[in-house]
Amino acid sequence: MFVPILLDPLTLFISNALVYLALTLALGITSRLAPDILAIRLWMRAYGLMALGLSLMVAMSQLLPSWPPQRLLISMLVISGQLLILAGLRHFFGLRPLPLGLKVAYLFSLAGLVLAGMLWPTIPMAGLWSACVVTFLMLGNLQVIWRQRSHLRRLILWPTLASISGICLGLLLRIGLLLLSLFSDTHEEGWYYLSNLTGLLVVMIGGIGMAMSFWLLITDRMVYALRQIAERDPLTGIFNRRGFQRTVDQLLARQPNTLTVMMLDIDHFKRVNDQFGHAAGDQVLVCMGDILRDALRASDIFARLGGEEFCVVMHDRSPHTAKDVGERIRRRFARRSAQLKTASACTLSVGVAYGEARLHSLAELMARADLALYRCKASGRDQLQVYDPSHDRRMADDDEPFPWH
Repeated sequence: MFVPILLDPLTLFISNALVYLALTLALGITSRLAPDILAIRLWMRAYGLMALGLSLMVAMSQLLPSWPPQRLLISMLVISGQLLILAGLRHFFGLRPLPLGLKVAYLFSLAGLVLAGMLWPTIPMAGLWSACVVTFLMLGNLQVIWRQRSHLRRLILWPTLASISGICLGLLLRIGLLLLSLFSDTHEEGWYYLSNLTGLLVVMIGGIGMAMSFWLLITDRMVYALRQIAERDPLTGIFNRRGFQRTVDQLLARQPNTLTVMMLDIDHFKRVNDQFGHAAGDQVLVCMGDILRDALRASDIFARLGGEEFCVVMHDRSPHTAKDVGERIRRRFARRSAQLKTASACTLSVGVAYGEARLHSLAELMARADLALYRCKASGRDQLQVYDPSHDRRMADDDEPFPWH
């Protein structure tokens, strides 16, 4: 004779309802803190639907214990909540909304759930159907995370994958127990009881695990946004000095063979600011940022160091190629600035220095590129010069610094 396990399903239902209500509240607070992330509101609604379903289950088990449709209604709410979770994940990663086929499948799953409950009211066919549908949706979540793995750090990726995979395994265990209860002649009640307990435990542990995964994703997104604010120049959208230093440190850790440093300075920029105002100067700076983005490789590092001064760091490029890149940037800036009525007098001076990474520090190469830039200014501006050791001796002989603006 079957001896019930000490876990009480009603107690688990009450615990699940309280847990999901708390998670819904927590996600609601998080959505107010990060209103730009629509996915949080979708997840909050998903947990709200599942909390409603669990709460109804607790209430109806006491008030209307023999009312047949109660389990169907709760299963519908749980399936709807899982669909919202999938929609939230897709939106979080910028994917297109739920495809039409999935929406149609969702409607068919609800119809199939009702049909299973009506045709086989005495056997757990509806529970088996809903467990299969939820497993399918969880596998959809797993697919989304796996396809976006290149955009996630390992610290975020692996706990999220482990959480969703654990839920899938728990659901598969529930499906197996339900099948045993359907096809086994002995201990049928025991298998069904175990399947219900498994389902409730999966709902509780999986719900908490999924919520923790959401907060990991949200935290990672917010940290990224804060880093963008801290490391990006708000006007041009390229790195500022802080972001430049961090990215260059990462590059140097990979031990490149050669480094090329370009120091770029906009000629007559102060005149534009004085004559036409800072809005005109800002327009010139934005133009410069756009040109750098278009002219350089994704692996090149470029930043606005301050004022009208920019810096570019390239690795593993030949001196000839690096010089061609600098000239291309200078000519593009001349053409673009000529199209701006307030900046037609602006040109670009570029100083270039290169060397082997193991022999020259970045600071040394930046200082050399700065010297080459000084020679550009001293020689009439609007040109590119490559560092030459003779620059050091000429600088020592100069009595007066050359005006840069």
